[in-house]
Amino acid sequence: MKLVCIINPVAGPHRDPEAIAARVRAVAAAAGWDATCRQSPGPGRCADLAREAAADADIVVAAGGDGTVHDVATGLVGTNAALAIVPAGSGNGMARSLGLPLDVREAIDRLPMGEARAHDVGTMDGRMFFCTVGFGIDAEAAWRYAATTHERGVLPYVWHAVLAWFAREPETVRVTIDGHTRTERVILFVVSNIEQYGAGAKIAPGARPDDGLLRICLLAPTSSVAALVLLPRLFRGTLDRSWRYRCLPAKEVVVERARPGRIQIDGEPAEGTARLRFGIMPGALRVWLPAPSAVPSRRSDR
Repeated sequence: MKLVCIINPVAGPHRDPEAIAARVRAVAAAAGWDATCRQSPGPGRCADLAREAAADADIVVAAGGDGTVHDVATGLVGTNAALAIVPAGSGNGMARSLGLPLDVREAIDRLPMGEARAHDVGTMDGRMFFCTVGFGIDAEAAWRYAATTHERGVLPYVWHAVLAWFAREPETVRVTIDGHTRTERVILFVVSNIEQYGAGAKIAPGARPDDGLLRICLLAPTSSVAALVLLPRLFRGTLDRSWRYRCLPAKEVVVERARPGRIQIDGEPAEGTARLRFGIMPGALRVWLPAPSAVPSRRSDR
C-alpha cells in the first residue's frame, strides 16, 4: 500500500506537523506501507497535492480540519485513491460524523486497520462539498471567525456564532425540493451531507453520508430567549424536536433569495449567488475508515 499524508501546518490549535508526519511514517513502516508526508504550502493548495498524489497512491490522508478535508477530498473525487482523515482541526465535523477517533495519535495508529467505503458528495452550482453548505447565522459566523488571525479553536468560533446570532437578519427564500416549491422565512438555511458542523453540534440529526440524500435544514426566526433552548438541543442532537426547525431529505434543491450574499462551504467563508442549485453524487468519493472489528465499543468523541 502506498500512502500520502497531506498536512495543514496551521490547522487547529497547538498542532505539531512534524510530530504528525513522524507518527504517520512510523505507523506506515510497521504495516509494511510506503508513506510520504507533505505540508500544504498555502490555502487551497491541498486539492492540487491530493490530485497529484492520487496518480499512484492507494490512500491520501488529510491531516487538518474540515477545510483541509474539503480540499483533499475535492482532489480525490473521480480517482481510485481513498481519503483518510487525521482530525487535527478545531471542529472536525467530518471525522465526528464518520465515528473516527478524535485523538490524533489514535487516528494515525488505526490507519492500517481501515477499509475503503463509498461516500456521497454534495454539489452546489458545480462546486463540491462534503459536510455542509449554508447561509444565515452559520455563514456569518464563518466569515467573522475567518477574519481573525489569532483566535483559533472551538470557543472562539462559538463566540463568533453568538455575535452572528445577535446580528441576524431573517431572509425570505423560495425553495424547490425535488420539484416541490415552498416559500420560507429563515435565519438559517443549511444543506447537509453529514450530521454535524463539528464540535458535537448536530445540525442534521441522523443524516448519513452514504444514503444518496442531502438534508435541507431550515430554522425559522426566533427570539434570543428561545435561542437559549435551541443551543443545548443543537449539541444534544435533538434540534428536530423544536417546531422552529425542520430537516427535509432531498436529492435536488434550488433556493432563491433576494440577493447574492455570504455562504459557508464546509465551514469556510465564500460568496454565493442569489440562486443556488444543489445536488448529490452518490458514492463519488472513497473514504478510508476503520473496519468494524477495529473500532472499540466506547465512543470515540468522548
